[in-house]
Amino acid sequence: MAEGELTTVAKHRHTEAPRLIHLVRGDLDWIVMKCLEKDRTRRYETANGLASDIQRHLNNEPVVARPPSALYRIEKLVRRNRLAFTAAALVALALVLGIVASTWQAIRATRFRQQAQGEAQRAEAEALANRQNLYAADMNLANHALENYNLLRVRELLEKHQPPRGKSSNSPVRSDLRGWEWRYLASQCRSDEVATLARFDSRVFTVSISCDGHWLAAACGDGTVGLWDLRTRRQLPSFETYRGPASFFEGEDRSHAAAFSPDCRTLAAGGINKDIFLWDVVEHRTVAILTGHQGTVGHLAFSPDGRFLASASLDETARLWDMRSNPPRELAKLEPQLRGVLCVAFSSDSKTLVTGGYSKPVKLWDVSNPQAPRQIGSLDSMWPQHAVFSPDGTRLAICANQGAVRLFEFPSLRELEPLRGQPGIHGWLSFSPDGRRLASAGGNLCICIWDLEHPEKLQMLKGHDKDPQCLAFTPDGNTLVSGGTDGTVRLWDMATNSAAEPEFRSESWIAAVAFSRDSRYAAVLASDRLILWDVVARREAATQDFAFSGVGQIEFSPDGKTVCVTSAWSARWFEMPSLRLLKEEPADRLVFAQDGGFAMLARQGQIIRRDYPSGVEASLGSSAIVGRTSAALSPDGGTFVIGGKEGKMALWHTHRPGPQTMLEGHKGRIQSVAFSPDGKWIASASSDGTIGLWQPNGRNIRFLRGHNGDLRDVAFSRDGRTLASSADDGTIKLWNLASMQEAATLHGHEGPVSGLAFSPDGNYLASASEGAVRLWKAPTFEEISAKERLIEAKK
Repeated sequence: MAEGELTTVAKHRHTEAPRLIHLVRGDLDWIVMKCLEKDRTRRYETANGLASDIQRHLNNEPVVARPPSALYRIEKLVRRNRLAFTAAALVALALVLGIVASTWQAIRATRFRQQAQGEAQRAEAEALANRQNLYAADMNLANHALENYNLLRVRELLEKHQPPRGKSSNSPVRSDLRGWEWRYLASQCRSDEVATLARFDSRVFTVSISCDGHWLAAACGDGTVGLWDLRTRRQLPSFETYRGPASFFEGEDRSHAAAFSPDCRTLAAGGINKDIFLWDVVEHRTVAILTGHQGTVGHLAFSPDGRFLASASLDETARLWDMRSNPPRELAKLEPQLRGVLCVAFSSDSKTLVTGGYSKPVKLWDVSNPQAPRQIGSLDSMWPQHAVFSPDGTRLAICANQGAVRLFEFPSLRELEPLRGQPGIHGWLSFSPDGRRLASAGGNLCICIWDLEHPEKLQMLKGHDKDPQCLAFTPDGNTLVSGGTDGTVRLWDMATNSAAEPEFRSESWIAAVAFSRDSRYAAVLASDRLILWDVVARREAATQDFAFSGVGQIEFSPDGKTVCVTSAWSARWFEMPSLRLLKEEPADRLVFAQDGGFAMLARQGQIIRRDYPSGVEASLGSSAIVGRTSAALSPDGGTFVIGGKEGKMALWHTHRPGPQTMLEGHKGRIQSVAFSPDGKWIASASSDGTIGLWQPNGRNIRFLRGHNGDLRDVAFSRDGRTLASSADDGTIKLWNLASMQEAATLHGHEGPVSGLAFSPDGNYLASASEGAVRLWKAPTFEEISAKERLIEAKK
């Protein structure tokens, strides 16, 4: 066949020369092919060569007939050493599988660890959020407990959030959450007492002081009458008011009444055994035992002239005893038609005896002829618990079961304005020796002190863990002694204790208040003058008369040499501390940078940066805010915020001109704006009754609601944990920023609270209202700890 035809045939048979090599398979094919070679020189030279090649095939050695490729040689090597290569392959496979498994396990463990870390972080975040919410709730409860004078409950709530002594933790779950409100409440829940003279296992019903101030007696429910030398505060041997085995009086309050005679030597006491004991406290002996009552003797009183002793009993009678006879004898048995007589008291001239008790009105008896008593008809609807005459005999005070303390002129019995202020039932009254103050004890765990010349000045003495039961002033009026249902006898210093007063009063409206950078001075802006108050000395340091209109803002210079007041398109500069007027310039608002390097001004619609000390000004642009009412500068000096009458705020970068960022969301006038100390928050107070919290990028976080009126001002505490707000409802609210919850409410102002300011040292909150500025002090943690150590040392 021709060559072309052979090629054609080969294509049809798929036997092209390049592909023939792939049709040869195995050593034997190659051996056969070598034997059939046409070229003699390429065949085996001898039969032995063929046999040797076959033997090599059988021995898994490379044959001569096959092309000697590297892969072919390796294949033969593996077949010759099958066991070794199998073992090596298995080892390699094990290693590979181990690496794959360990890698998978590592990836899985990493994934689980990341999930566990994420879960732990979420759990920590939830635990911290729960702690923060619990803290805010407990502070609110503590504030309510303080308003009810339950100091024990306040201390319990505060101690829950006090870190263990000597231990610290970096864990956020165990972080110290205490803010300004905790320090304030801690300072308010400490007792006002000077000393606790005694602690009994039963209640103290009566305390009585001898007229020379030497002796103090306390009738206790355990049947004893304790006796002290009040000058040395040394306790003397007690007296007993019951006879017979103690088991007869099991579970009963045994001693109820005690009273010193005007000679300061005789002590009368009575109780559940119905008798009245007379003791000589100097010789410590029984003088006489008066019998006749058929029920518990609950109250005793000597006449000022020492001639008579009156006793009140639950047997529905009061008895009059002649102390001039030996032994004393009963003069009269008074039956005021009461289910039980609770109190008796003599007038200062010893001519009138007053009785009061269950179900019927107070009656007044003529001691010389106790036949036709007068009664106070206006008390028909209540039963009196205690009655007392003023030392000069011109007033009669009565406390009744309905809570009010009633005052009457004597002898006309014309009722005066009732004394109010302490909720609850008043159980005991005591006039100070000069008759200017009246103390009451009863419900709500506190002792109430009224200045009778200024009845609105109410002082509360707190310290009893349960309701105080009885009171007595020392003859000099400097000390008040109280006994309570908590079993304690406590002493109170009346020379230093006075009614809580605002730090500053003014007849004109007060618009704003601000502290100097060193916290020594507080500037008060009234409608007709500027006042500088020395916080350390508690006195007015300087004043400057001037009138302003609009909303004022006070700004102290960082160097403390000047103070600037802006209002109604003008800024006035005053020298410190004289308040001498230095200059006046046009400006709506002016705020200093903390480092004193510049100030930001709003003037005639322009936002201006003024550098110091050069005084060079640069305009950052026109403000879109109408009626600029308040302004603030971030702590780093980079952002300036200004609020206006239309409920909008604008943010400006202080270092470059540029467009302003608008903050919108309020529906009423912006009354105040403030930056937090760390610069992370902007707070705004609006007349729509809400507090806005914003981030410096303009994002709104939340609106806080809680006041019952237009908001007036907001201020951040130094640690940035607490936000204070004030409103037209006359309250100041403290907000815990971690939980965004209300932590406490401060009461005390009679009208809208127009201004707030925390002192830079973090110890004071100043609040301004109509005619009054109050300073609310929160001691440092160190001061609180020192006071606690002092209290523990006294115990």
